[in-house]
Amino acid sequence: MEQLLASGLAVCLFAYKETSRSRTPFYTFPPMQPITKSLKTFILHFVSQYKWHFMAMACFRMCFVLDNLVVPYAFKVLVTRLTELASNRAGAWIKLGVPLMALLGVIVLIEVLFRLFDYMKIRTIPAFEAKIRIWIVHYLQGHSYQFFTEHFSGDLVKRVNDLTDGISQLMMIVISSFLPTFCTMLAGVFSFAYIQPTFGAVLMAWLVLHTATYLFYSKKCGHSVALHAEKGSRLSGSIVDGFTNILSIKLFARNNQATTHLLAPQAIEKRAHEKALKLIMQLHLIISGLSIGFMGVGMLAYMIYYWQLGKLSISEVTYIFYAGNNICNLVWVSVAEFPDFFEEMGYCKQALKLLQKKHAVLDVPGAAVLTCRSPAIAFKDVSFAYVPGKPIFENQNIAIAAGEKVGLVGLSGSGKTTFINLLLRFFDLNKGVITIDGQDISTVTQESLRAAIALIPQDTTLFHDNILENIRYGRKEATDEEVIAAAQKAKCHHFIMSFSEGYDTLVGERGSKLSGGQRQRIAIARAILKDAPILILDEATSALDAVTETEIQQSLATIMAGKTTIVIAHRLTVLAAMDRVLVFNNGNIIANGSHETLLKTNAIYANMCRLQLEGMHSLQ
Repeated sequence: MEQLLASGLAVCLFAYKETSRSRTPFYTFPPMQPITKSLKTFILHFVSQYKWHFMAMACFRMCFVLDNLVVPYAFKVLVTRLTELASNRAGAWIKLGVPLMALLGVIVLIEVLFRLFDYMKIRTIPAFEAKIRIWIVHYLQGHSYQFFTEHFSGDLVKRVNDLTDGISQLMMIVISSFLPTFCTMLAGVFSFAYIQPTFGAVLMAWLVLHTATYLFYSKKCGHSVALHAEKGSRLSGSIVDGFTNILSIKLFARNNQATTHLLAPQAIEKRAHEKALKLIMQLHLIISGLSIGFMGVGMLAYMIYYWQLGKLSISEVTYIFYAGNNICNLVWVSVAEFPDFFEEMGYCKQALKLLQKKHAVLDVPGAAVLTCRSPAIAFKDVSFAYVPGKPIFENQNIAIAAGEKVGLVGLSGSGKTTFINLLLRFFDLNKGVITIDGQDISTVTQESLRAAIALIPQDTTLFHDNILENIRYGRKEATDEEVIAAAQKAKCHHFIMSFSEGYDTLVGERGSKLSGGQRQRIAIARAILKDAPILILDEATSALDAVTETEIQQSLATIMAGKTTIVIAHRLTVLAAMDRVLVFNNGNIIANGSHETLLKTNAIYANMCRLQLEGMHSLQ
């Protein structure tokens, strides 16, 4: 799953449509997410889809009432009958047949209910968790690319798992522990009151105080555990960040420092954890006092008192003692579950905060599908700033004809990447319009927009899958033969076949088992397979050796035919092949023309080319 989130850019760029037969159904999301308003609303949204399953599980779990009250009552009847037969034990087995069969029947029924509960759990929980997890991941992927650059991928994965597993655990604790305990105590009140009202009153008082204590501590414990969950998420993110950058840690011999930097977040997490556990300990002490006071001292004292008065029989004393002990044990189990309940609640609330963040870039209601017959691109009076007051573009106008090959050059931070990001609509404009084939990209679906664009990034990341599927990600319905043909055009078929498993070779996390050049060639093959009308290359051959680059450039020249191509590059051989070159400087296009023209008319461009040539000569 971490690969799924970490590769958010690839997901955005290679949006595709599959047939209704093969496509997994996703949820549609309105601009506001009412189901994420609160944890209660979120849980009920998914529980309502399995309400009959959960109701059946709750009913089957009521076997606890049978186990803790009906079985003792059956023993009470058995003890009563044994007492009656004390003076005449002849034929006892016949006379005890009915109570013994009733007791055996109850025990068998309890076991059947337990197994039915297990069956419904198998039918419900995996599907319930899967639906929640898919919803969360799909919603997170709807965020802009900037969202993923601002959050640890490890933290995102942890929150997805926390919320999915947490909701499942909360439901199981409520159904398996809290609800049976409450129902058993309530049924116990009536059964005890039937024997002697005083015992029902004692148990009722304990039930009221027990519930009130839970409710009083629920908010305090919930807040403390939520705080601990937040600190734990940050700590996990720091740990994952260290593992992700393990190569840098080893290259710079920073093993000790990498561990030391965890001390501060670890100390904060430790204090938050201790605070939460202290509140849980206070709750345990109060519940223990109530249990000892009411069910220990109070109930035993009243039992002996009423037995002395002759108002309780031995069988009734047996029932109250047996059932009372069962109820106490059940309560202790619930109390033991309470820390886990609050911990899961805290983790869920913390994770839900992530889902309460609105998507920065949304499709407008009724967004059309981009129709790209003539992929001309136009920026009209475009203004954009990452930070208010610090514009990157101001009233920028750019026109790129359909089928034109345009190079983008400029110093770092001059606006080249921002230009690409705005074309892909990773950000919304502050002002102006960007059109493709005359259609405002803000009025079309993001999926159709990015389906019309193939980007070969400078830093290529791959999914932890085999090479065949990584290339096929460009067009999911492509056949194996089409994938191999794209690999051959990208000059990566040879090195793929050198692996023992060929196209079935797993590439490792983010493609770590491949070299930078190999990953880049697979990215090129992926873009070739996608065959989009607009092609963007961001230093696409920077990780290749000179021989392979020359071969790739020949293939790319063929692929570019008929496509609108935008190339971010600084190599003269690449720029010379462009129809036009746009020179960026501080968000402005300061020069626009062919490579030869700019060498003669623009000093900045000419100087960049001269420095590159001098650098090449100095290495010879």
